[in-house]
Amino acid sequence: MRLSLLLIVATALASCQPTSDPAQTTKTPVTPSPGDWTMSMRLDSVDLIQRIIISENDLILFHNAEEIIETEMLLQGDTVYIEMPVYHTHFIGQLTDSVTITGNWYNQHRSPDYSIPFEMVKNATISRPNWSDAREDRFAVRFSPDTEDEYPAVGVIQQSGERLKGTFLTETGDYRFLEGSISSDQANLQCFDGSHVFHFSMQMTADSLIGGTFRSGTHWSENFVAAKNSSYTLTNPDSLTYQVTDGPITFSAMDMSGEIKTFNTADYEGKVTIIQLFGTWCPNCLDESKYYAELSESINDERLQIIPVAFERSEDFDTNALQLKQYQEELALPFQPYLGGKASKSKANEVFPMLNHVMSFPTSIFIDQNGEVQRIHTGFYGPGSLPEYEAFKSSTEALVLELLGQEEV
Repeated sequence: MRLSLLLIVATALASCQPTSDPAQTTKTPVTPSPGDWTMSMRLDSVDLIQRIIISENDLILFHNAEEIIETEMLLQGDTVYIEMPVYHTHFIGQLTDSVTITGNWYNQHRSPDYSIPFEMVKNATISRPNWSDAREDRFAVRFSPDTEDEYPAVGVIQQSGERLKGTFLTETGDYRFLEGSISSDQANLQCFDGSHVFHFSMQMTADSLIGGTFRSGTHWSENFVAAKNSSYTLTNPDSLTYQVTDGPITFSAMDMSGEIKTFNTADYEGKVTIIQLFGTWCPNCLDESKYYAELSESINDERLQIIPVAFERSEDFDTNALQLKQYQEELALPFQPYLGGKASKSKANEVFPMLNHVMSFPTSIFIDQNGEVQRIHTGFYGPGSLPEYEAFKSSTEALVLELLGQEEV
């Protein structure tokens, strides 16, 4: 699927190329030199620095700590096109020589003209820390401190020499795989996951993080502060959203042909059901979708059904349906997604009015074989947030097996 899209873009790019003069037609095409590269993305006053590898067969690998995102590069003359998998954002750049690519990253799901400039530069080598001997610190964090928008988080940062990695966990999910560095006491953590560009800058002292600024792309910025606290915890994510009306969960969503289907958990007697509220634009949702596919395969019980209900950014049904189909295919998901509506919490609240609120994508509703809600889990702590990720997997598997009447393996 992705290759066909790249070929369509290649045709478009070719049609936009100026006609070459005879002297240019004999020039040897420039290609990116394989090996270690770094990518710089300009976010107002700071640069996000990303580790990447370009292979000999025009694959490009984006590194965020332990996460590796692999996709293809398409060359058309000296124009480079890179489409990010799943989220379908893309880069368009120019090869100025074999070791430099400059251009823009485009995220049309956010807005038609949303772009961030980038520069990719070949490096001789990139250091890869040995994290086995890293020191780990946990912090009690306050984002937007001393304002009406203040909210808590847990910061987890590991340090090996001048290299850092970690994440921030909020009550609605984590910021996944962050990587960065520290020089003197000035530190940064950052990532490019294909959908978001995150950059955290701060001053690290012996017991705190001060002067912190969190940037998400070029559209969002807020301050944060933190103090070391190894025992600090957040509100239990199973207690944030709850059912406010009695009876079964009933809602409507569209299938991929545009037909409206009404779901009523009272009809699922003998089934254990997980209703997942998600979006294809959401990396935490992607992590959760992968986990539910693994859970479904490992439990292997036809009485377990997973119903993903997507809330998407486009106003166009055909665009959303195609996005959902590609999402399902690229992640090899064994369950059929449905479309709940526009990507907004207010719309999700309209579709699920029996809940006190929907405060996060993803949100998961666990329903027993009698159609009764047993748990509602807000957000998702993914594989970048150990040990919380392992704890979620263990508790979720135990719950599902209990509801199925199976013994835990």
